[in-house]
Amino acid sequence: MLVNTYPKPKIKKHRAKNNPKPIFENKCAVCGLPYACTHEVFGGTGKRQLSIKYKMQIHLCYRHHLDHKAGIHYNLIFRNKIQREYQKKFNKMYPDLDFEKIFGKNYL
Repeated sequence: MLVNTYPKPKIKKHRAKNNPKPIFENKCAVCGLPYACTHEVFGGTGKRQLSIKYKMQIHLCYRHHLDHKAGIHYNLIFRNKIQREYQKKFNKMYPDLDFEKIFGKNYL
């Protein structure tokens, strides 16, 4: 004997209280696309760890991070612009520290 399963009973799906809706906080700083990767603004030997320590990191989408034309790794003009911005930001956040002593170069 077949049981009539139509109309299908509605089942409420509950989201756990400790598992709220995901919010994408890591959007690209340039274009706003979600799922951006974190890029350390001042790279190189030892500077990458300093960028992490002083929060000199930027979220970039694939296009602005690794693309061969627009990416920060390949486009020197774009990279210098971001480094100048973040040096100004560093000087505002840490006015008592010397940027050139820490990172070894003045980008302004």
